[in-house]
Amino acid sequence: MAVAGYICFQLSKVISAVYITTDEFLTHSLGYRIVYYYIACELAFSKYYLAWYLGEGACAYVGLSYNGKDKDGKPRWDRIQMVDILRWKLARNTRELVAYWNMMIAKWLKFHIHFRVLHSKMFGVVFGHTAARAVTFAASAFWHGLYPGYYFFFLGSSLLWLECDDLLMYKFKPWIVDEKGQFKYPHTTIYRTLGTIFSYLSLMYNVMSFHLLSYDRAVRGYASINYLGHIIVISLIAYLKFIDPLIFGKPRKLPRDIEREK
Repeated sequence: MAVAGYICFQLSKVISAVYITTDEFLTHSLGYRIVYYYIACELAFSKYYLAWYLGEGACAYVGLSYNGKDKDGKPRWDRIQMVDILRWKLARNTRELVAYWNMMIAKWLKFHIHFRVLHSKMFGVVFGHTAARAVTFAASAFWHGLYPGYYFFFLGSSLLWLECDDLLMYKFKPWIVDEKGQFKYPHTTIYRTLGTIFSYLSLMYNVMSFHLLSYDRAVRGYASINYLGHIIVISLIAYLKFIDPLIFGKPRKLPRDIEREK
């Protein structure tokens, strides 16, 4: 994987994210710009793959990654794991994208910031998950640095996509889960497959500001493909939150959801 990461890193110098911010890039067709945009974003991740796999290898070499033995008696070397590429690439929603990327930091943020804010009397009781997510992403953005691109990504795009995830699940949960709480097939398979596609496209669109860093470049990057990602997700949120309930009413509640509200 480290070798593949190195190859992609070299390719990222040819298909550069910075080119997206140039006037020349805007002369191409919208279709070309979208394809180039996504390829450039994907290749830009290669430097993280390379660094983390080399780091994981170093931790395993000195024994820090040793995590006992599995049921077959084979040693496990997953105590320190920064990214699970397969699960991250096939993530079905934004939560899984967060959980399987920079995993050690994600766990620390979850237990030491998200849960603390969620259960605090000052923020959690009043604002709930919204406050916990905002504070957690703000801490992550600040930890990365002070470039505006980090805050566009963590506080802007990520919060929007998490809200959209929640609304989509609320809308389609009765379609994929029966009244006994069992998953229905092929409904669930279809929903998860579409969720994986949506999550991947959303991530690659959002993360451009993270790669470009500066305010001007981040705005030009999103503008290069006409803010398509923001338009789609904001439209989805508006429809699912305000229009859909007026037309179809609220989705039926499952028995276990009713129990939680008692």
